[in-house]
Formats: sequence, structure tokens, C-alpha cells
Amino acid sequence: MEIPADVPVHEDTDTVDAKRFEQVAEMDDAAPVGVKNADGDVLLMQVTDTCDWKIPMAAVGADEDYAAEVRAWVETNAGIEVEIEGVEGVWRYEARLEGGDGTAEREFVVFSASTADPSPAVPGADGDAHAAAWVSELPDDAALVPGTRLFVE
Repeated sequence: MEIPADVPVHEDTDTVDAKRFEQVAEMDDAAPVGVKNADGDVLLMQVTDTCDWKIPMAAVGADEDYAAEVRAWVETNAGIEVEIEGVEGVWRYEARLEGGDGTAEREFVVFSASTADPSPAVPGADGDAHAAAWVSELPDDAALVPGTRLFVE
């Protein structure tokens, strides 16, 4: 994906053991999205009953379109239509193999979006996720996926 020049790019590198290295190497890139409703509240979701609350995030394969994947993911799992507004930032993570010269990378392209309907239904009512809600602040048990703080404190 070509990133506009004015979009901030954050880079992080860690030296990791073989197990963590393999985990990172096997993971797809991701597209987190901060979805706001007309009141300015942000969509948080729990995909499963054991999942932390977090902003929506779609896995993105090598030849897939980030924006299309995250839009479809939100619509399927939250049951609401969204309009992608733009790219807000990119987080690049590089894992270096401890004691070796291998590297594995993962990229998070963070989008902003709004609901297509000015008064959407209760999120999650028509979706596949375990739970979804509009929030004005993060609950204490929320997971901070890359970009979360761009949308909610």
C-alpha cells in the first residue's frame, strides 16, 4: 500500500526468541480503524467472549486492500456500514531473531472512519462479534492496538 507523505510512520524493533519470531513471521499485516458515530463516540468490540475490548482491526493478506478489508470486517462483525475517511498512521514492527540474523515484519495501517448511517443501530446487534459498543473513553481492560489513542483516551 502506498502511504501518503503526510501520514506519520512509527517504527519499533525488538529482539525476540525463536517462538515469538515464528509468531510474528506467520501473522498477516493489520488494519485497525477508529470508527466514530455522529456523537463522536468510538466503536469498541470484543470479537469473542475471551477477547479484550479494542478498536476494530482486520487481518490483511499480502495482496489485499487494507481499506476494503477493514470496511468489510467492521460491517460483518459490528453489523454497521462505515465510510473510510483516511489513513491516520502506520506502525511498523520488526522482530529480530535473538542470536541470529533473521527478521520478521508486521505492518499496521490505521484508518479513521465514520458510520454511513447518521443514527446506526446498536453496534453488534446484526454482526458476528461477541459484543460491540460506542464509548467516549477507554475501559480499563481495553487492549491498545496501534492507533487506539488517536481516537479515544
